[in-house]
Amino acid sequence: GRATGIRYRTSESSRDDTVRRAKKMMEAAATYLRIPNYQRVVDQSVRLLKIAMDKNFTQGRNLDDVCGACLYTTCRRTEENSVMLLDLATVFQRRIYSLMKTYLKLIILLKLKIPLVDPTFYVRRFATKLEFGEKEFQVGKTAIKVVASMKRDWMAVGRKPSGICAAALIVAARLHGFNRDYDFVAREIGVGKTTVQKRVQEFINTPTCQLTLKKFREVDVKELNDKEGEAFDPPAFIEKMKKEEENKRLALEHSSSGSSGAQQLQMVTTRIANDAQHKTRELPTSLQTSDSVAIGSANATSENKATYEDPKELGLDFEGTLSDVDDDEIERMLLNEEEVEDKEKRWHAENDQYLEEQEQKRRDAEKLGKLPRKKSRKRKKVSADNATDAALSVLQERKISSKINVDVLNELLQS
Repeated sequence: GRATGIRYRTSESSRDDTVRRAKKMMEAAATYLRIPNYQRVVDQSVRLLKIAMDKNFTQGRNLDDVCGACLYTTCRRTEENSVMLLDLATVFQRRIYSLMKTYLKLIILLKLKIPLVDPTFYVRRFATKLEFGEKEFQVGKTAIKVVASMKRDWMAVGRKPSGICAAALIVAARLHGFNRDYDFVAREIGVGKTTVQKRVQEFINTPTCQLTLKKFREVDVKELNDKEGEAFDPPAFIEKMKKEEENKRLALEHSSSGSSGAQQLQMVTTRIANDAQHKTRELPTSLQTSDSVAIGSANATSENKATYEDPKELGLDFEGTLSDVDDDEIERMLLNEEEVEDKEKRWHAENDQYLEEQEQKRRDAEKLGKLPRKKSRKRKKVSADNATDAALSVLQERKISSKINVDVLNELLQS
């Protein structure tokens, strides 16, 4: 009985020590992150920790991960809290994936309902990092409108709020005359550059981007948040529908015209080029502030860095074959003479060093003369009437082994 009492008291004291250490760690993290009403948040997190300990959740897990998960769970259940999982991973010096895994298992174990994150909570915080100066409030206000428009058009559901905020701040910054490129915004906010580009592209395709700057400023955030208004279809749904329509069109054209292999290849090439052009559309570095210009009217053009060959030198007459093109997408891909010359100059400027190296190699080869090629050793073809003769001739020619019993090999091959 005495040993049992000692063991019980030791277990209780160990649990109390763990709770005490966890509370100190949570208080330090909450103070560092300046969480509002941090004492109440810490107390709720400690209660979650005790419930998790009752279910043996802490056994075999790092206490830092458990504390971060409990604190993040409480912050997510608190309104207007802009703490991110990345912040807690930095404070506790843990890998974000390990912390995320612990958090997900915790909410599943405790059967907690976590509300969705509103990206507008993070707009002000991220706007401070992008150095807008005196216009920080105006840019943030415009970004909140952009986020509200994205939420109405089903762009924010299931997406990380950091990517939504980054795209909204880029659009808002360029509407106010600031040039904030993707690399800078992605680095400061802590999100991938490709993610930001994709979110901006999705916003460009929405009807909101067709509004003029004056009309966009007059729109109220409540109107944008109204789900009963005219909402755009989700980007994933639109992309899938476009692919299905394109596949149906190609199948119909193929079945009706009975096109040859070359024509099919041309159709596929045109489709790939159109897809590439669609994906590379971006916002310009600075949008015009004219009230009559639509938000997403101007698009940046992508430079082609592929090997350039002059069509005139190849003897191709594009004027005779492409002058009657009536497809808008193909027409946008065609270049006039000035654009061709400009593109040629840019290509030579970018690849000047490579061209010089190739020219130097050619000169060196001319000075040294052509090196004689090594003659490849011709092997005699094995002529045999059957498999047995072929196998025996190979064994004799290559001298694989002198210990092979030829009689046994003959019996195997004949059988």
